[in-house]
Amino acid sequence: MTDRIDLARTGPDTPMGRFMRRFWMPVFRAEDLPVGHAKPIRIMGEDFALYRGASGRAQVIDYRCPHRGAQMHLGWVEEDDIRCVYHGWKFDCAGQCIEMPAEDPGFARKVTIGSYPTREYLGLVYAYFGKGEPPAFPPYPMPDAEGLIENQVPPLVPCNYLQCFENSMDEVHVAFVHRIGGSHQGIYDLPEVSADETEWGMIRYGRRGNELRVSLHYMPNCTRVIVPPMAGLDGAGGWRELYLAFTPIDDETHMWFITNHVRVTGAEKDAYLEQRERYLRRQRKAGSASSWRRTSWRAACASPISTIPTVSGCRISRCRPARAGLPTAATSAWAAPTPPSSCGAGCWNASCAQRTRARR
Repeated sequence: MTDRIDLARTGPDTPMGRFMRRFWMPVFRAEDLPVGHAKPIRIMGEDFALYRGASGRAQVIDYRCPHRGAQMHLGWVEEDDIRCVYHGWKFDCAGQCIEMPAEDPGFARKVTIGSYPTREYLGLVYAYFGKGEPPAFPPYPMPDAEGLIENQVPPLVPCNYLQCFENSMDEVHVAFVHRIGGSHQGIYDLPEVSADETEWGMIRYGRRGNELRVSLHYMPNCTRVIVPPMAGLDGAGGWRELYLAFTPIDDETHMWFITNHVRVTGAEKDAYLEQRERYLRRQRKAGSASSWRRTSWRAACASPISTIPTVSGCRISRCRPARAGLPTAATSAWAAPTPPSSCGAGCWNASCAQRTRARR
């Protein structure tokens, strides 16, 4: 029997870790790395430092100085070089030590720090962590039309990268999950799904009647899909290309890089940006989802206890009453269905009812 390979574990000594290190990996949103600044990053279970020099060049190096192990992101960026905060050892982009205060002249040339090929593409910083020469860059082709490139703040997702990469290949879930909130209007019908394997990954086809949606999956962790105008933009920007890259931080967490290619130019671009700003203002006014949930919880707890009889005795932290103020399922697709074994107050913890009864 062939040994199974765990595709979710990406440490340096794992089969998938060695495989993924043979590809360019997105590690940071470019606009979040100002000139003269250094940042700590963690990729596939290993720590690194990332900095941007005076020329604008971004560079990934080892996390710790080879001298006494000081964290390199705490040092100073000087021109396109970086100086360690502890004893002032200075390294260039290639990792060569070029200055070593208080040490014998000529010794610096004997010392190097790990340096990794670093490039930028579509607003993201990429690095190559494998052995030998990196593959061709960029890792996938440019969009075939002019337009606006947008990169959302990459969320930290508390699961391994493969769970979200697999989800991005799932054409059927769109008809159910994305109906909530209306983010994929026009492709809610169940599709007929097929796929072709390619040298670089897979092409997925989702046919709905006479319409064919084509999605691209670039190995080992990137998906390109085409999606309708986003909910809240009132059609502005039209259909867009969405590039999703799932970069492992470790085996339990990953970053989800979301790059939008909106096919607008000229006056259409200006109109889209205005509509997007109105949408963002509404979002800021509404507040974050977490603060909204806290407000809903406080409002529910202030209600007479008879309205939430079961929750009053529940000690499970995830047990919450239904979201206060939301319309019912009869008037809006936003309403979340009550789990079949819930406590009856709209609690999202499916095991709550059983545990509550056990304490009585």
